[in-house]
Amino acid sequence: IFTNLPISNSLTESLKDAEEKPYLKPLPDDIKKAVDEYNNMVNEYIFNGVRLASGDGHVYDPAFDVTGKLAESHEISTHNLVPPFKKDFELSNLVPFAAHEEKDHRGRKININSYAIDFWKAPSRKRLVTFNKLAVDEIWSLIRHFYRALTSITNGLHKIARPNDNLLSQMVIIQEEYGEKFHSAFDMIKKK
Repeated sequence: IFTNLPISNSLTESLKDAEEKPYLKPLPDDIKKAVDEYNNMVNEYIFNGVRLASGDGHVYDPAFDVTGKLAESHEISTHNLVPPFKKDFELSNLVPFAAHEEKDHRGRKININSYAIDFWKAPSRKRLVTFNKLAVDEIWSLIRHFYRALTSITNGLHKIARPNDNLLSQMVIIQEEYGEKFHSAFDMIKKK
């Protein structure tokens, strides 16, 4: 549920020796394993759906097979599913993948900004600018987006969880506390 705002490599390098860093820590191994299992399951469903929809059972259009060596794979990506000129298509917005440990084109780890958690710990707009290196004009929308994600998750849990479910009660508490911090930090009046 966390953000996907990357930290630049230059900022990562400059903070190499810093005690506190503005990016998310790696997931524990057991969580990574569960995320990988989930991603493989989602990837398999998408792969099979695209294969069924293609008519001939092929995922790739031979017109885009430049090398002649493109083999069918269980790895789905934007480049494989749409023509190269369709730049506004973002597969990650449509498919519920849970990414972790992404790499850039040079194989370096992409660190993800931890502003949502940092705001939870210390709800200060100034700290988001100085510590997390966010632009002043993007802070409100980023925090609002995260708060709305928490609200959506909480509302979804209300529909599927039992009334006395511990996960539901914890999500309600987190969502309400985050909302109070959000409204307070931005001098907003909470709607009733």
